Amino acid sequence: MKKLIKILASALILISVAACSKDTTADLSDGDSVLFTVGDNQVTKSEIYNTMKKQNISALVYENINNEIYDAKVTLTDDQIQAAEDQFADEKLMYGDSFEQTVQYYGYSDIDDYYDRVILANEKQKVLVSDYIDSNLETYQEKYDPKTAIILSYTEKENAQAALDMLKDGTSLSDMQSETNYLGSLEPTLITKVSTDVSTSVLTAIENIKQPEIFANVIEDSTNNTFYVLKVVSTDFEDVKDLLVTNLQSNSDELSNIIESYIDEMGLDIYDQDLYDSFATSYSNLVESN
Repeated sequence: MKKLIKILASALILISVAACSKDTTADLSDGDSVLFTVGDNQVTKSEIYNTMKKQNISALVYENINNEIYDAKVTLTDDQIQAAEDQFADEKLMYGDSFEQTVQYYGYSDIDDYYDRVILANEKQKVLVSDYIDSNLETYQEKYDPKTAIILSYTEKENAQAALDMLKDGTSLSDMQSETNYLGSLEPTLITKVSTDVSTSVLTAIENIKQPEIFANVIEDSTNNTFYVLKVVSTDFEDVKDLLVTNLQSNSDELSNIIESYIDEMGLDIYDQDLYDSFATSYSNLVESN
């Protein structure tokens, strides 16, 4: 049934010249086709579709719109397809014999449907976001100013100062970790102007740093009684771009803005007033009234 609904929804979406509705009701060319019977009663495609429209299928319509944009704008390389297949293989290995049952539980008809709609679509989305950033490079550099850095956190200032002094003296991170019994992560993390998972004191400290360096002083955050040592790893946009793309993929507002830009370019017609009204309620920024 979910696969049928996807097909029916896809039939009503046309990427063309304007974001609008046609103020009518779309008819399925084979709407009288019988899908199943209950006793002597027959249920047709049109009956299923009319019921479906009343159940808020906006998210499914949005998924199909995204897929149309991916198909028009993204051509995956062999390496990108291989990355998707590797991800798929890893998930199959992780879930084992329960993989098919798990994806069906979440609404996919089978593992191939899951691969197409999630794994492959995610890889296409990554390329789409990356290409969009390339086309609007100055905007994204200014908006996010992304950098990677290692942030060491301590509850005691003297411990933070000791770690900072060791790093300034040329001690490696791994040696510093073992000598000070530091238990936190030494992995670089993405930091942008709008990061919400980083102390504002750290954001202030890193704001004007333009090249890799160890920040000169221990950074104190009085709001959580934590002391930070900051080592900036990269300030080069190209070096950190892949991390930014991954970050923006989980940013629904940013993704919506990108999709809206492509819809403005390509156009969107929804040939059913009821479906349009439902979609406009959830995605008002993607449509316009005529």
